[in-house]
This record gives sequence, C-alpha cells and structure tokens, in this order.
Amino acid sequence: MRRILYNNKISIAAAAATGLVGLILLVLTHVNFLGDVVLARLNSVITKEFNVGLQISPLEGNPIVGFKGTDIALVRSGDELLSAESVEIKLSLASLIKNSPRVSIITIDGLKSDYDSLNSLMPKEKGGPAEDVPVDKIEFLNANISSKWGVLNLNKSSIKIKGSQWLSPDFNGMIDNIPFSVSGIFKKTEAAGCLKILL
Repeated sequence: MRRILYNNKISIAAAAATGLVGLILLVLTHVNFLGDVVLARLNSVITKEFNVGLQISPLEGNPIVGFKGTDIALVRSGDELLSAESVEIKLSLASLIKNSPRVSIITIDGLKSDYDSLNSLMPKEKGGPAEDVPVDKIEFLNANISSKWGVLNLNKSSIKIKGSQWLSPDFNGMIDNIPFSVSGIFKKTEAAGCLKILL
C-alpha cells in the first residue's frame, strides 16, 4: 500500500512539474522581452559593418519564439539605402545556453533597394583577421532591386554566412520577367561582383 501511495505521489509531482513547465512556456511565448537588447546588438553590428543607421519599429517577441519588427530602413547621411516591410529574427537557443548569442536566421519581407545602394553597403577589405558576424542565415521572402541593367525580383532566396569570410547565396526569382536561379560560395568582397552578374 505504501509503495502504491509513493508511486501516486511521484506521478502527481511529475504531472504538476510538467504542467508548470508547460504553463511557463505558454506564458513566455506570449510575452515580449529582451527585444531592446537584441535590437541594440543588431544596431551595433550593422553600424560597425556597414556604416549606416538602422531605423526600425520596437521588436516584439522573445528569445523562444523570436522577434519581429516592421518599417525597416538603412540610412546613411540622410539617404535611405534599403527598406523592408518586416523582419523576423530567430536566435540560436544553443548559443544562448552557451552565453554566446547568435542569430540563426533573419527573414526579411518586402525588401526594396537599388544596385548602387547595395554596392555601397558591401563590406570592404580590412587589415587584420576578419571578425565573425553573429548571423548564420539571411532569408528574403521577396525583394525588389532596381538598376540600370534591369529590375531583379527575388522570391524565397537566402544567403548563408559561412565564417568570417564566405557567403553562400541561393537566389531565385526573375530579372525583367526572365526566370533565373543562382547559388554558390563567394568571399564577402566578391559579393558586389555577384550582384552585378545578376543584374
């Protein structure tokens, strides 16, 4: 009888603990927190790497479900170089546990820019070892990039960042209504050349 009561207590305790964890996760997935910390870190990286200012609405979300912002723009000396309707940021939970936060994926929707503006954003060669950018992948749900050669429309495309030197693009879309796809691996300093080939 005592063994049965003991087993029942263990079962009740396990069920209560499971319910408590589920309740905490449910609450956390509906609460906004740490968005300002992520935004400050993102703004610091963008300013350092691209020498531009980031304009964006306050981020909503948390490290568990990710963060979302709207009305994005990259601005330099008063000129808007790039804009987007929305952005979603997913953090790597493993990196958070290791206390070395990384962004696993940034998803951008409704991006608009032009070739000259993007070319001005391309990283330049720097002396010394290149720094690691704490982002693994950037995904574009749709993008519109204009140039003197034509208009590039991207659909469900992405760029994987491989270490501090390499980019792996996977572009799909149309150039002046002609379908195309491009994939490969490029050094960061070759990215402008890749864009020019597309356009």
